[in-house]
Amino acid sequence: MVRPIPVADQVAPAGGHLRVGMEDTLTFARGRPVARNAELVERAAELARLAQRPPMRPDGARAFLGVPDRRT
Repeated sequence: MVRPIPVADQVAPAGGHLRVGMEDTLTFARGRPVARNAELVERAAELARLAQRPPMRPDGARAFLGVPDRRT
């Protein structure tokens, strides 16, 4: 099984994009289950910052992916 953190460590600096969620990752750390989706998002955002790739804001991500804003 591929561990999400090593993959994220390689993808962000190479110019790739990260997608996180509890449907993909059940453990936050060895022996510790994910408590909430937000902790995965926070960790991915920090990894992106460390790779000097600041995370996109939700509106920027929607525009990049071509997803309409359901709030309007």
